[in-house]
Order: sequence, then structure tokens, then C-alpha cells
Amino acid sequence: MKHTLVIIWTLATLCSVNNACGTSSLNFAQAPRLLGSAVTVLQDEDIRFMHSLPNNRLLTIYKESDQDAVLGYKTTCAIIDLGAGNILRSFEVNTGYDSAIAVSSDNEQLYIGTFPDSGIKAWDIETGELLDTLVLQEPVVDGDDNGDNDITLQQVLYCTINNDHCLIAHNFKTCWIVNLRTGERSKFFDLNNDQDQDQIIRDLAFHDGCLLMLLLHNDSSRIQAFNLTTNAATTILNTESHDNQILRMNIIGDSIIAKRGEDTPSTMVHNLITGETLDQFIAPAEESEDVFHSIQSLGNDHYIFLNENGVRIWSLREDEYWDFLDEAIKMLVVTADKTIITLGEDGAIKRWSFAGDDDISLEAMSLQ
Repeated sequence: MKHTLVIIWTLATLCSVNNACGTSSLNFAQAPRLLGSAVTVLQDEDIRFMHSLPNNRLLTIYKESDQDAVLGYKTTCAIIDLGAGNILRSFEVNTGYDSAIAVSSDNEQLYIGTFPDSGIKAWDIETGELLDTLVLQEPVVDGDDNGDNDITLQQVLYCTINNDHCLIAHNFKTCWIVNLRTGERSKFFDLNNDQDQDQIIRDLAFHDGCLLMLLLHNDSSRIQAFNLTTNAATTILNTESHDNQILRMNIIGDSIIAKRGEDTPSTMVHNLITGETLDQFIAPAEESEDVFHSIQSLGNDHYIFLNENGVRIWSLREDEYWDFLDEAIKMLVVTADKTIITLGEDGAIKRWSFAGDDDISLEAMSLQ
């Protein structure tokens, strides 16, 4: 196993107060600078998921080649101490798709969709102990299915429904809700008996007691909102043409970020309640899945996202853009205190902050 330099930066005072206007705004005039020291940590491997943990720690999930594994690779979860520069613990996990990963709100449990069934494994993040395995749908073995992709979970969400912690998960045809307190598992939405087998579940999101579901059918698409207390359903967005078809969605704050069109992709911002179009997001020339899923909120109608040449910040309210980082970035995470953690194409993990100091220095220490 090789090791790659991981550089730690910070993003200290992202917000400044505009006294003249009496409103809070982001200050982008300040340059990002180093916080603490650079460290080395594993990664010659392919990091597929990052999640910020308390006490300056980072949860990563990475894949590496393994000829003895079913899929030709093995998947490992590693908890990194970014301050000390060492790996606190690591444990092997069996994942399906990289999007089928969730972390509990208290940062104590890790939930991962398994392969090739529709199942979820629950891990204790502090100990690496496997806590539970939830099988939602067994693999079909009689040859009548359309492939493992049809039943392998595409997405897992952690949320709170009527004061109970729950998981919401889906494959292309079925959506389940798992009550983590009672252990009850129920099918919430099922397309398997639908006469039109071309319809699939593409994306899920959870917001304020409502489940939003993106459904695709040939060239059409619609975003359906389900109130999980009353079971009332409302269609928020509906498209009919191939060029306008919604292919992915994110919920950020009170807005829906929707990726539209495959040939000439664009990303639109919609009101979460009415579906009204608020703005069109200026995407890179060739927008990718990684770029779209990188869009995250910095508060005050400001968003950060990957660009083909680095990282940009976008103000929805002012309809302006700022270049934040001019280097190739593969993934980014925004923490609760608005620190920005980036994963570079070279495997380097950096923690960024604005601190108003253009003098940037780096220090490196070896992995213990």
C-alpha cells in the first residue's frame, strides 16, 4: 500500500458582515491559507466517498484492486486523524454503488448498500464493528431479472421521520423505508407491477418531512413529493422532452438543483415548493456526474462546486461567480463550520479556509 501527501488547509472566516447594508454576506476577497500542518495519509487507492467527522477527522471509503474479490477489488473504510496525520482505524466493507452510502446524524453509524442484493450493512464508526445487515431484496437467480443493476441499491439516505431515525433506500424499481428504532422495513414505492416497465426511480432526496423522488420514463421525467406524515403526493416538476429531461437532482436549502438534458446538459435551480425556475447554473463545458454532485451550500444563497479547472463559488442572489481554487479537484466536502475539504486528482486531501493572508506555507510530516 502506497501513501500520498495529504495537505491540510482551512477556511476560517468565510462570512463577513456588510455593515453598510446590514446583511450577512460571504467575503471572497480573502485568499485561502494553510491551517495547521500538512500530513501524509494513505491514498494511492481510489477514494470514492468522504465525510467530515468531529475532532478534525475524516471518514473515507476507497477501492483497491483485489483479484480474489468478487468484483475484482475490495472496498475499505478508513478514519483519518487530519491533525496527527495517521489512520485511526480501517475496516473492509462490501459496497454496491458509491451513492448508496449514508452516515447517521450523530456520526456514529455508517450505512452502506451491499452487492449484489438490495441490502444495507450498518457499521460502528468508532470501532469498525459490523452492527447489522438488512436485506431488503434477495438477488434473482432464475435468470428472469434484467441484471444485478436492477436490484442493487442506488442510494441510501439517513433521515428522521416522525421523531424516528430511518433509512430510505432505493434501487431502480423499489423504494424502502427502514425504521432504525423498531427494525420495521416497508416498501414505500414499487414499480415492479407497473404495466410500463420503462419507468425507473432515478434519485431520492429528503427535506423537512417530505420524500422527493425523481422518476424517469423514456424521455420524460417528474419530481414527486411525498409527505411522509400524511402520505399526500404532489408533483413539483414535470418534463416531456429529451433535451429537457431531469437526470439528477440535489436538494440544497429551499431549492432543487436539477441536472437537465444529456446532449446539452444544463443545471437549473427551482423553488422547492412551487417548482418555479429561479436561475440557470453555469456548468462546465462537459458537465459530469462528479461536478453535479459536488454542488453544496455555503449559506446565504452561495454555492460551491467543482469546475473542470478547479473549484468555483456561485452567488444565486447576485448571479456572480468566483474562482476559489485553480487546481484539478475530484471531490469536495463542506463541513458544518464551512471548512472546505477537497480531494485532488493526485490523491491529496486539503482543508481550506479564507483568512486574509496571501502568504501560504506548507509543512509535511510522515505517516506514523
